[in-house]
Amino acid sequence: MTKKDFELIAGTLKDIRDLQQKPAYIELIDNVSECIANALPSCNPLFNREKFLTACGVTEKHECEYCRANGNYLCSAHDGSKYE
Repeated sequence: MTKKDFELIAGTLKDIRDLQQKPAYIELIDNVSECIANALPSCNPLFNREKFLTACGVTEKHECEYCRANGNYLCSAHDGSKYE
């Protein structure tokens, strides 16, 4: 895959994210973006994860123990107290 392919994927995810109004849906799109970002380095060793996530609209990462343990690295819909 090339930079052009990564830009197309990120742009599409950002467009979907920008249409969402509920925090839970935004969190879902952010998690999908994160999962895709985890897979793409195998397609191209020059893949830049942070640049991709920024292009997807994912700008903040809020990690809590619950999310870290359950693989949800972008828990932007809560402050960590939701799961305690």
